[in-house]
Amino acid sequence: MDDYIISITGSQIDGNDEQEISMTTTGSYYKDNDNYYISYLETDDLGIPNTTTTLEIDPSQVNIIREGGIKSKMILQKGRRHLCAYETGMGHLMVGICAESISADLTETGGQLYFSYAMDINSELAGTNRIHISIKENKCNVTANH
Repeated sequence: MDDYIISITGSQIDGNDEQEISMTTTGSYYKDNDNYYISYLETDDLGIPNTTTTLEIDPSQVNIIREGGIKSKMILQKGRRHLCAYETGMGHLMVGICAESISADLTETGGQLYFSYAMDINSELAGTNRIHISIKENKCNVTANH
């Protein structure tokens, strides 16, 4: 269901290069026990066609689960490195993910989520990612542009 407007801004820093992305879409958002869930369909513009991304946010970590055209699960836990299977569209990689910060100000009607993490491939730093997600109710029930 597209009951929420989800705005995502992010930057990927690789050495001296920084790429920024921004997208607004609609999706679902709900709370189950102590965890919050954000789910939306990825866009072809980002090279992730036919893929649903679900973020599971609990007080100590964020899990990013992609299903469909691309499948992966990344576990972000502050100060702890996790090995995660990551599909690039050209093959699978095992990458190390270590969250540098996680900050969530979420209520049952929406809120803000910020996290940053370092990603390594074969123990070599591949880049740092910073993501900010804003969730608010889609009161007009309008489908947002990707």
